[in-house]
Order: sequence, then C-alpha cells, then structure tokens
Amino acid sequence: MEIKAYGAEEEVIRAIRELGMNDQVIVFSFYYPVLAKIRKFDKDIPIST
Repeated sequence: MEIKAYGAEEEVIRAIRELGMNDQVIVFSFYYPVLAKIRKFDKDIPIST
C-alpha cells in the first residue's frame, strides 16, 4: 500500500488492522517521515522505500 500524503498514516494503520491484513501488506512511501510515523504506530507492519 503506497501512502502519498503525510497525515494519512493513522487511518491507514487503522484500516489494515480492522481488515486483519497486518501480514498481507507492505506500506510504501517516498516520504521518510510517513514511514517513520507508520513505524511508530506499528513496529510489525513491513515498510519499504
């Protein structure tokens, strides 16, 4: 799942958790602050740059 806008991280994590897809997604972004925030919310969801 690619995140293109800063500020959407919490909603993305919430949706992933609600759908039970933690082990089925990789969060991707060109913006390092987005990935850092994702990592803060959930240390187990894979991220990529």
